[in-house]
Amino acid sequence: MNGVKFTANRIETGLVVWLAGDLSWTEDAGMACRFTGDHAMRARNAVDGAEQRNEIIAAYEVAVDDAAPRPSAREDIREARGPSITPPADRQAAAGSVPSPVCATVSPVMYRYDAVDHELVRRRAAQFRDQVERRLSGALTEEEFKPLRLQNGLYLQLHAYMLRGAIPYGVLSSGQMRRLAGIARDFDRGFGHFTTRQNIQFNWIRLVEAPDILDRLADLEMHAIQTSGNCIRNVTSDPFAGAAPDEIEDARIWCEIIRQWSTFHPEFAFLPRKFKIAVSAAAEDRAATAFHDIGLRLVRSRSGETGFRVLVGGGQGRTPRVARKLAHFVPASHLLSYLEAIMRVYNAAGRRDNIYKARIKNLVDAMGIEEFAAVVNSEWVSIE
Repeated sequence: MNGVKFTANRIETGLVVWLAGDLSWTEDAGMACRFTGDHAMRARNAVDGAEQRNEIIAAYEVAVDDAAPRPSAREDIREARGPSITPPADRQAAAGSVPSPVCATVSPVMYRYDAVDHELVRRRAAQFRDQVERRLSGALTEEEFKPLRLQNGLYLQLHAYMLRGAIPYGVLSSGQMRRLAGIARDFDRGFGHFTTRQNIQFNWIRLVEAPDILDRLADLEMHAIQTSGNCIRNVTSDPFAGAAPDEIEDARIWCEIIRQWSTFHPEFAFLPRKFKIAVSAAAEDRAATAFHDIGLRLVRSRSGETGFRVLVGGGQGRTPRVARKLAHFVPASHLLSYLEAIMRVYNAAGRRDNIYKARIKNLVDAMGIEEFAAVVNSEWVSIE
């Protein structure tokens, strides 16, 4: 006889739990009970009650076949706990072996926060702390909380919460690196993961501690704003920007301009889908601009004017596309208004009924590059 097992995540830690025969939750997948008939109905009621009491989130059923009694591959993956390089600080403290933390002076090699920047990231961290407290108290449901946590880079993954912090255009000082290691030591398992799009991810985060991490990032002149959700994500660049011999000028300056323009942009906070921009000023496209929603290549006209060749509709995933050329030359002084025009067209015409057809590459496919360019240019004229 076939049956079902029930699995979910604990709300505070994100850890995977299974429903046991006594209708209690266990982290041991081997203790998961296979429910059938009336017992399965009682188990469903127990799961619903646990969700209503905010004990668990993301509950679902796993079908179990008598012909295959051993745990499925997915269950094996869920049972895994992953490596642990360095014990958390509290365990080290219990053993009396915690070294004194090194407080490195943070001096980023590029953009320095001003008073407005510091106030912005600190207020955002305080706002999220209040949202987390309301979620843990039950004042916010998971459906209400999900878009709020995503706006702060917090995902619920297979075993735990994951927090993604932005490293704008890949610039990181040694002091910041040292302090990021401190976050990994104190809140994760002693390590983080750098991504291809110049972010850092911490994969074993407790929900209650996420606001503390945002406070730490704010101290480093870093944040997790717009690192997830359907918005303009972290702007990436050539990893050799500022030092490459084949570049026209330093692309990081333009990345910072775009970052400031796109952060909390009131029109583009809820796009049809996530949106990624990359900038390169070099002859060799080390920023992979052709595989982004918008790719910007710095070029010089024959008269010596600096501008941008604009590519649109690139991406990977289930429908990979190489970006198509949208504009041969946009003067640098008009870059933001041209980006605004592209974003408005996408925000208005992009699909919202199918997550797999919602990227700008799908819109360009549907309209054709010539028609898409004509609509963008018409919008650009109205902006100018």
